[in-house]
Amino acid sequence: MDLSRCRRTHPNTLSVKATEARHHRHHILRTLHHTNTLEERQTIEVSSRTHLEGHEKLMNAFTRDDFVTWMEQLARRPWPMTLDAFTDLAPELGWHFTGYQYSFTADFAVGTRKVVVIDNKAGDVHTISFVLAKPALEGVELLTELNDFFSSYVAAASETWGPPIRTVQGRNPIAAWTLPQACITEITRSEEKIHAKFLTPQGARFY
Repeated sequence: MDLSRCRRTHPNTLSVKATEARHHRHHILRTLHHTNTLEERQTIEVSSRTHLEGHEKLMNAFTRDDFVTWMEQLARRPWPMTLDAFTDLAPELGWHFTGYQYSFTADFAVGTRKVVVIDNKAGDVHTISFVLAKPALEGVELLTELNDFFSSYVAAASETWGPPIRTVQGRNPIAAWTLPQACITEITRSEEKIHAKFLTPQGARFY
């Protein structure tokens, strides 16, 4: 069997599904525009969310609720905390030190992720970062789907923590919010993935 040929079929298949997703999204927006009752709008919005959740087969992505839950769970840690202390605490989160500086693996609902934990000159953790969403297959671009997930994360964060304290438009949009205990979360969408950054109070003071 020609394996290279098999690999080439995946992006085409995903492209068709991505096109179907765009058509569905446009249909949802047109329908909402002409809908008057709250009950009808809620039914359509549930349908739209269900459709987005279906795209998790195309995307390896946190749900909007998981994103919020993890940021709040990190905010509740007893900061300040040294990197050594965090390494000892990490197994409680389902995270494990890899043995390499700043590098952890985390068992999230979407699977295992690499997590980078950075400390400052005093030895206190100031930044934790990991990927929120990326295409399920390497080498496949799904920018439209990444935009959908980014918008979903922005909506969930704004509903939970209020308006963003920072937004950047353009090719690589950014949004950030203040969390409990003076922490900050920031998400950035590139053309390949959505990246989440959590700043402890020690990191947030320089944001």
